[in-house]
Amino acid sequence: MNLVMEADSLDELYGVIDEAMQLMLVDLLRDNELKKFLREHGWHAQNIPLQVKPEDVKFDVPWELIAEGTKNDSERRTH
Repeated sequence: MNLVMEADSLDELYGVIDEAMQLMLVDLLRDNELKKFLREHGWHAQNIPLQVKPEDVKFDVPWELIAEGTKNDSERRTH
């Protein structure tokens, strides 16, 4: 699964990334595909409650932006 996001500012991009990751992980949890997805990416989950609705689970996923390209590029991409 690949996600692509864009925003008008870096601050907005941080929010968009957080929201997109939350929605993706909730969908995977709802569809009982979260464990498989995490395992395939070398990740694991901790403290996922079993008796709550998936949309009530708040995921806290650490991430960082890594810029690609040079300052002179008209477009910069981040991973």
